[in-house]
Amino acid sequence: MVGTWNLHRAFLAFPVPLDHFWLASSIVTVADQPGQGSYKAGCLFVEVFCQYRHSLSLPASVLTICPIDDVGFVAENVFAQRSIIAQGMHLLGEREFLESVEASLLVGTPESSPTAPPSSSQGWQSRATSSWAWDLLLTFPLMMTGT
Repeated sequence: MVGTWNLHRAFLAFPVPLDHFWLASSIVTVADQPGQGSYKAGCLFVEVFCQYRHSLSLPASVLTICPIDDVGFVAENVFAQRSIIAQGMHLLGEREFLESVEASLLVGTPESSPTAPPSSSQGWQSRATSSWAWDLLLTFPLMMTGT
């Protein structure tokens, strides 16, 4: 939380305004995980902070991330995979995760709308509007806070 606030304050004084201020959160904000109260509070702070930046007409986007099954800790830890699956949580693939990051950046300005593709983004028209990430954004608008 302190790091997020410090970056926010530092970039307010930066001579060139930011195009993006991307934040990551966790699925624990919507799925209960025993023993994760402090982590959940930190993630909720990040999600609310995105809205705070928008209230100042500053760019911000936050992506609520679930476990990724083919890279990183979960891919290397069979016990973690089994635990996540036993809890009924969804696992993302690396490609799905990267598409989600892209979609969250596209809706990271206060003017953008999560209900329509941003018209000002270069090259948006050449992308498939039915991509997995955009469909997720429209299905779960609270998961990616862009407005």
